[in-house]
Amino acid sequence: MSWLFGYSSKPPQPPLENPPSDRGGDAAAAPAVNLSKSEKKAMEAYRFDSSALERAAQAARELESSSTKQQEQMAKIKEYEAAIEQSKVEQRRIDHEERRKTLQEETKQHQMRAQYQDQLSKKRYEEQLATENRATILESIKTAGSVVGAGLNALVTDWDKTLAAAGGLSLLALGVYTAKGATSVTARFIEARIGKPTLVNETSRFSILEAVKHPILTVSKAIATFRKPSDALSGVVLAPTLETRLRDIAIATKNTRLNKGFYRNLLMYGPPGTGKTLFSKKLAKHSGMEYAILTGGDVAPMGKDAVAAIHKVFDWAHTSRKGWFSWCNKKFAFLCYPNTTHMFFCIYNISSIGY
Repeated sequence: MSWLFGYSSKPPQPPLENPPSDRGGDAAAAPAVNLSKSEKKAMEAYRFDSSALERAAQAARELESSSTKQQEQMAKIKEYEAAIEQSKVEQRRIDHEERRKTLQEETKQHQMRAQYQDQLSKKRYEEQLATENRATILESIKTAGSVVGAGLNALVTDWDKTLAAAGGLSLLALGVYTAKGATSVTARFIEARIGKPTLVNETSRFSILEAVKHPILTVSKAIATFRKPSDALSGVVLAPTLETRLRDIAIATKNTRLNKGFYRNLLMYGPPGTGKTLFSKKLAKHSGMEYAILTGGDVAPMGKDAVAAIHKVFDWAHTSRKGWFSWCNKKFAFLCYPNTTHMFFCIYNISSIGY
């Protein structure tokens, strides 16, 4: 449209013709005016193209005369404006989405940076602690080395300190082993007085632990000790010949205790329930001694530890002032023929115990 208003190149100029003279063809043409180049350029700048204005006016008159073309033009303008608005909305949506993505990426970057800074701070703190720990250990080693070195130097140069140190260490070792031995002896003494060995199933001896567990039975036993000893065979039903033999054994055992003589071993055999254990209890009570009943089935499972357990039983028995009567039920449970060589040596060691 620039050519319409004459802003670009100048339109072509029609050729100059001599206008007709009023006087007819007799008059001569007027002489041409001679102008310089600068004056021609100035004249061209102020020259106006009237043909472009005429064409624009003619196009406007055509638009005004045609209503259909005006409506089409208005429809195109509205479509163009709608397209512009749609493009603006789409651009705003794209800008918002880009801004959201940018914020998400920045948040992610901040989180990663914060985690990395946290890891770096932890690592620096751990390295600092490790450095301080190493420095502390080195200082401790140096201090200990200097103290030990100074002590050894003093001991080597001063014999009085050497003798004093040796004597102190000897007394310390002696005190440690003495305390250990005294503790062991005291524990065995208390165990022998208060408790009872594991192999002893039943005993007439007074025990603090048994008194706490069975107070009524303990009181009844204590009252029975002040009564006059009854017959050893009272309440026991036996054959006349066997009763005579057992009565003689009871009288001999009582007289041996009164005369402080040497006791004999007694072996009783027979089926269960014939009164062997009952006679043993009656015999101990009639003789004024204490009894302890053991079971052979408790000895066999101990194996090599059975010897030490039997030693504890006899050590416990030696603390009795009245004398002690031991009775072992079912001795065949550990004196039978052994199945292995190891069991044979264990039984041999148990059988060879003598007091």
